[in-house]
Amino acid sequence: MLGFVTDITARKEAEARYLQSQKMEAIGRLASGVTHEFNNVLTAILGSAELMLLKIEPGGEGYTEARTIVEACQRAARLTRRLLVYSRKQIYKPSPVRLSEIVGNLIKMVQRLIGEDILVRHRRIILEPLVRK
Repeated sequence: MLGFVTDITARKEAEARYLQSQKMEAIGRLASGVTHEFNNVLTAILGSAELMLLKIEPGGEGYTEARTIVEACQRAARLTRRLLVYSRKQIYKPSPVRLSEIVGNLIKMVQRLIGEDILVRHRRIILEPLVRK
């Protein structure tokens, strides 16, 4: 009786990596498609909110809400751009943000969501660059 034994460990590992890459490519295509569709809906919402702002006097009824919609749409648009960067396998170049502005907007949104009977307090956030010596 004669037998042969072949180690196929490397081949199985290569197959597993290939299958994983196929899954990641499919996820990228899905993210791209969903992002494009979401961006279309977002564009309609943003356009409508911007038209509302043109018709409402600053400080008038509904102005603050329309401004909030525009700002939320702009944040969502930045998110969709990041998703598209991921799905296209491009290099994402992060940019500095104003954390105090982001937190301030978040606090305004939270205050509206929780109602008038609860007070949200916060201190002003001051960030200074880290100086390495």
